[in-house]
Amino acid sequence: MERAVRPATLGDVAQLAGVSMSTVSNVVRGATVVAPRTRRRVQSAIDQLGYRPNALARHLLQGRATTVGIIARDLRNPFFAEMASLVEREVARFGFAAMFCATEGDHEREEQAIRLMLENRV
Repeated sequence: MERAVRPATLGDVAQLAGVSMSTVSNVVRGATVVAPRTRRRVQSAIDQLGYRPNALARHLLQGRATTVGIIARDLRNPFFAEMASLVEREVARFGFAAMFCATEGDHEREEQAIRLMLENRV
């Protein structure tokens, strides 16, 4: 059985680029305090490693989430489908994402969806 490849971390990028983790963080956040040559080196390491910021970790540190959770009975229903489309469009305008759970009217699935959203700080 193959082992799962661990996602690249901020520390991995810093080590490859030969800079501190705070420098990598500044580049990722778009801060202008990083010299252009250093920024290019960090960006090259990011590209090489396929680094992607961990949104969940960032949200935990900031104490806020950027995901809005919607639990609906049936997303195939035209009313709920239209509502889902409008919600997704509106939350995206503010940099948020939408997480939808369709329960098909099943009380157990509703409870499971609520637990899932609470566990994910949605």
